[in-house]
This record gives sequence, C-alpha cells and structure tokens, in this order.
Amino acid sequence: MYIHFEDWSEPLFVEMLDKKGLPHDGRIIKVFADVDDPRVKFEQSGLTVIEGNSAAFSTEESFDYGERGAYSGPQLEETLAAFDLDETGEFSIRSLFRFSNEFGFCQAAMSARKEGQWLIDHPFGDLDGVANATSNPARSHGIHLDIFFPDSIVALREVVDFDDPTRVLDPMKAVRLRRKAN
Repeated sequence: MYIHFEDWSEPLFVEMLDKKGLPHDGRIIKVFADVDDPRVKFEQSGLTVIEGNSAAFSTEESFDYGERGAYSGPQLEETLAAFDLDETGEFSIRSLFRFSNEFGFCQAAMSARKEGQWLIDHPFGDLDGVANATSNPARSHGIHLDIFFPDSIVALREVVDFDDPTRVLDPMKAVRLRRKAN
C-alpha cells in the first residue's frame, strides 16, 4: 500500500473541529492508503508517498497504549474481521494503523480525553471512513486518518512538508480524482 497526504485545512473543516471542541492549530491533514501509486494515479509526481505494510497483524505484534492497555496482533485481526471489509479496506486499515502507531498519532488519540471521557474507545477508532466502507465496499478507498492535534501536526512535519502544495493533494482535487479513479 502507498500512503499519501491531503491538506484539508480549509476554514469550513477547521470550524468543524472547533464545534466539536477538539484541539488543533488550524491544520487538518488526512492520510490515505492506496493500492496504486498515488503519484501516478493522481498525476502529481512530487507527492510525498510512504510505503505502508498491509500484511495481516502477526502474533508477535503488540501495540501498547499505557493505561489503556495493549492490543495484540490477533486481537486486532479479530476486530478487523468483524468489520467484514473487502481486501482494500483491510489493507488500508492495517497500513494506516501501522503508520499511525509508528509516528505516535494513534498513541496521542488513545490518550486524548474530552470532558473526562476517552476520545476513542479502540485504536482503530482513530481511523475514519470504516463505517462507510463496511456498509458499502466501494467506499473502502475513503478510509483515512485525520491528523490535527497540535503535537501530531508538529510530528507530521518530520514526515511530509504539507506547506508545499506539490507534496500533498488539495482536497477538492483529491475527491474529484478519487471518484474518477474508483
């Protein structure tokens, strides 16, 4: 799988974070996984792309979230199987989950609280679009990760220069090209 980035920092979307009371620094970067190389698919050769690992979670893999506990590879595979997604959806979740954990984004989401409650209940809760893909497999390409916490945005700058429009996709171009490609 190929992981790429889209800049969704339009005021409309940032205002949605404000309405939900979620911390941000005015940036929203969406991270997508794709079977095809997005540099070719979206005709943007300068796009930052990272290869993601979409292999099934192994018995050796474990993801620790401190006081929230640890999740083993088999536990994650069991949860993933319950979604009843197509292969693209499963590959996307595995790739994005591993990316999110490698750079600490999932750990930040699992430790985040809002009004004394955990922001997400499961580490897959950090991924958006899963419910849509579950009800309609044709929407598996919409599974993504939203990065907007201020600390996460700082960490993401080490991965991609999202201030350079050649390195990330514009949201409207991305939506239009994704619909055309799928």
